[in-house]
Amino acid sequence: MTQDTPTIPIKFVEAMLEDGLINKDTFATLRVKLRSLPASQHPIQGIAPLNLKHAEKEKVVLDDQYLSEWYATRCGMECVELDPLKLDVDAITDVMSKAFAQRHKILAYSVNANSVTVATSEPFVTGWVSGLEHILRKEVKRVFASPVAIDKYQKDFYVLSHSIK
Repeated sequence: MTQDTPTIPIKFVEAMLEDGLINKDTFATLRVKLRSLPASQHPIQGIAPLNLKHAEKEKVVLDDQYLSEWYATRCGMECVELDPLKLDVDAITDVMSKAFAQRHKILAYSVNANSVTVATSEPFVTGWVSGLEHILRKEVKRVFASPVAIDKYQKDFYVLSHSIK
């Protein structure tokens, strides 16, 4: 994949088949279902609600968390859980505007004096990193988080932060 290529649904499903998460019948079904997935949605958001069973591990459900961890590992990224009780909402929302976070489908995860760790569900979209590093004058580190969680907490954190200020 080239820089700034969002996750392509068919490639995502092909990877699931390749890694044994689904069988060929499920692959065929998902291929059809994902054609109607809005372009703004990540394949995880279209697949997780189906509560599919893992093809090789029958007790494992291919839910949001499982698919996020699998995809992060496949892409060589650390997967983090966005726990609102453990995150500094003020620091996170001060790093970037809500519009910037939504446009790039990202959310700051942690902030310190030298760096900012940003959660993304798009491992191959990195064009925003250099601009953010330039503005913040800090190193930007990327981690993977569930696209469902990023979407939810973008809304929640910025509303909460705005209401407090």
